[in-house]
Amino acid sequence: MNKKWKHEFRSHMTDLKNYVQKGDYPLSIKIQIASGCCERRCSPNAWNIIDNYILKNGSQINNAQLIEHESGPEILLGLAIKTAYITLAKSILDLINTIIKAIYEGSKKGDKAKGPIDIVIRRVINDGEYKEEITYSIKQDEYIEQDKFDNILKKAIKKIFK
Repeated sequence: MNKKWKHEFRSHMTDLKNYVQKGDYPLSIKIQIASGCCERRCSPNAWNIIDNYILKNGSQINNAQLIEHESGPEILLGLAIKTAYITLAKSILDLINTIIKAIYEGSKKGDKAKGPIDIVIRRVINDGEYKEEITYSIKQDEYIEQDKFDNILKKAIKKIFK
């Protein structure tokens, strides 16, 4: 991983610490494309779908930040962990699913984001140190049942906090 990315990631996560509720843990969920470009200029169709979703559901996901990257969108949020129970809000799960579908729909309409999508979960464990877990690699047009996908994400989040 290059130094510029590490610096940006640390900066985003440090900023996030200032906005999460006391006791919540800053978490990054990256929807990472295999090839191409996922910025608005390269994937306008996908971002149109994502933006429309956020316009309709923004109040439900206001505790999360969506950051645009060439390699795919990243969701930054504070995660509440109650004892051994980890839960990811339905609105965040729906946003992740919307982004995945938008990238694939956009690629069918000429967007430059291509290939399988990896879901990568990251968190900072110490100053400058982070932990990363690639949860799942989704092939184009692969259908994953919502419950199965939710469980995959929850298991990966639990693993990253061990």
